[in-house]
Amino acid sequence: MEFNLEKLSARDIVDLYIKEGNRLPPSQAIYLLKRAIEKDPYYEEPYIHLSRIYRKLNDMNKAIETLNILKMLNPYRSYPYINLAKILADQGEIEKAVSILKEGIKKFEEVNLPMEFSIDLYNLAIRYSIYNWKDEEAEELIKEAFVKYKDSFEAFKRLYKSIEELELYDIIYNWLFYLSQIYFLKDFPLEILESFANASFETENEKMALKLYEYLKEFLENSLKKFETDITMKLRFDYTHLFLDMGNYGTAEKLMKAALDLNAFGDYALSALEILKDIYLKQGKIVKFLNILEKKVLGKYTLNMHYLELILDVLDEAYKLGYKDKLIKLFGGLLASTFSYESRKLIENKIKKYFSKKERSLIDLYKLHYEGIIRIDD
Repeated sequence: MEFNLEKLSARDIVDLYIKEGNRLPPSQAIYLLKRAIEKDPYYEEPYIHLSRIYRKLNDMNKAIETLNILKMLNPYRSYPYINLAKILADQGEIEKAVSILKEGIKKFEEVNLPMEFSIDLYNLAIRYSIYNWKDEEAEELIKEAFVKYKDSFEAFKRLYKSIEELELYDIIYNWLFYLSQIYFLKDFPLEILESFANASFETENEKMALKLYEYLKEFLENSLKKFETDITMKLRFDYTHLFLDMGNYGTAEKLMKAALDLNAFGDYALSALEILKDIYLKQGKIVKFLNILEKKVLGKYTLNMHYLELILDVLDEAYKLGYKDKLIKLFGGLLASTFSYESRKLIENKIKKYFSKKERSLIDLYKLHYEGIIRIDD
């Protein structure tokens, strides 16, 4: 395809490239962009497109050369720093990549450019430092960003995954505490509230943790909560331990019963069962625990040996207290919730010890009930 470029400006040629570039062979596209540069060597856009073509052609030396020219023309643009760093990182030159990004950050600081010009450079430099096992260097960059942009949600959102990865909970807490003095909690995105709550526990700021609980409790106490994540599940347990320490068993019980209702999180649910056992037995409410087993656990979870032994200990205590009739149903449910030979043998030994032949037949029927094969109405 032939073009009459004599009467076109550099901008016109770049517009022509954007329109036709995908249909041009690389050599012709490069020629077009070089003509634009000849027309106006200070116009930045052809350098960007030219560097992309060289990268596609795997001609990294020319890509680097072109990006360096662009950086020289405009040292206050993020594009050349980010893309030079990416090329260097791909070549295994991680330290040089971080150095280029730091150069850009320093340049932007000289003229006090807004956050959006430098936060991508910070983010990439931090990620490369972590990748290169330079955690201290990453931490220094995070601290710099915190000092500069502590009033910015956007800056925190870009960086908080890296901060959490390095377990810098003091920085998370201080950053979000500062933001909480400027904004209402309702202005915080949910994932940031989760991070704030987690950091509050990790840094033992119980007063703030309770404040966040008051805000989040409508979600944490709702067993049908739709946005459940591993983090919010962890928060349930963090808050539960906090309330147990404070002697607030009612709230701790409510949080753990909600965890049991979230069937997709089996490991968490069984951990909640262990906490509920301690809550009820300390208060002499063994029947409440037996009801939890009956309604929310048996037939719904596969019990490993740890939880089986935990439950059997409680059932032994219930037998001593005279709840034999209730235990017939529960032992049937236990049989339906365990599959290993060792587990079933353990349960069957208890059944032989406690129940008559007629009662054992009822237990077998309740096993079928919990397996969904038959229905027994109480």
